[in-house]
Formats: sequence, structure tokens, C-alpha cells
Amino acid sequence: MKRTLLMLILGLSGLVAVGYGFRRPVIEGNIRTRASEARLAGSKPLVLDAATQGILAHADWVETFRLDDLQDRDEPVTKDQVGIDTLFPTLIQNHRVILTGPPQDRKFAIALSKALVLADSGAAMTQCFEPGVAFRVWQGQTHTDVCVCFVCSGVDITTEDAQFKVLYHTHSGLRYSRPALLALSRQAFPDDKQLMAMR
Repeated sequence: MKRTLLMLILGLSGLVAVGYGFRRPVIEGNIRTRASEARLAGSKPLVLDAATQGILAHADWVETFRLDDLQDRDEPVTKDQVGIDTLFPTLIQNHRVILTGPPQDRKFAIALSKALVLADSGAAMTQCFEPGVAFRVWQGQTHTDVCVCFVCSGVDITTEDAQFKVLYHTHSGLRYSRPALLALSRQAFPDDKQLMAMR
């Protein structure tokens, strides 16, 4: 009788141990998830307006640009001075285009949208903001410009209609979005040594 009871207790202990063994990866996964959430808790995630979200989610295509990120210009160039050419723009949000990269598809725009979710709208306003990369995301006749400065870790997002009238604008710190935005910039400009050398 005692032997049977002892075997029953040992058998139940084994089942509990096996059960915990199966649950352990799940428990550890939950801990990692909570740690990740805690890491992001100090930031204020960037929330875009509905029109901008729609453009990024349903984009037709994306133009890519390298911008003049030199900070020693005497005066900024304006749209009135240069004019607007939608096929070969020389200016993106008052920043001079120095190189046009290959066009990207909707998949690229969706990746860009996911990266921007990790930006920190609560970060302090950047000091220099001389963006070196810009993405112009098109949906029909409306577009969203995403200008990125990897020097001061800032991003400027502007949505405009067919007449280039501003519908939405926001400025944010990159914070956790920096690696993803840098990866997308390198994808658009794979031969750019400056982008490849950035951390």
C-alpha cells in the first residue's frame, strides 16, 4: 500500500515536471515580451493621421532621394526658387536633392510604415535636422514625404495633396525606428558608402 502510494506521488511529480518543461519556453517568451514592452515604455510611439497611414499602407510606389545634408549653406533653397517637378524633383520639403535612387514598391512602403511606428514623438526636438535621405510615398495624386536625419536622429513627415498643399505634418525623434530606417535607406542606396558606414 505504501509502495503504491509512493509510486503514485512520484508519477504525479514527474507529470508536473514535464508540464513545467513544456511551459518554460512560453513563460520565458512572456518575460521577454514584457521586457521589450518595458523598454519601449519610456517612449511615446508616433501616431500618424488616417490619410498618411492610408498612403503608406496602400502606396502605388515610392521615390527615393539622397539629400544635401551639408549644414554650411548660406541660405536654404525654397520651392519658389526651384519650382516643382513631380517626375524629377530637385527639392523635397526645402531640402536639395543630390541623387535620385531607384523606385520602390508597396512592400517597401509598408516596411517604412512599420519602422515609423517605432519613432518617438516624445523625444526632444532635434537641433540640426539636415536630412540625408527622403522617401516620397505615392498613392494616386497624393503623397507623403519622409525625410530622415541620421546625424541628429530626427524624422520629418509631411503629407501633401495633388497641388502640394500640406495636409499633415509632424516631426519626431527616431529612437527605436533608426535601425529599420537605416536598413531601408541602405536598400534604396546599396552603393552609398556614407550610409553603409553609419551605426
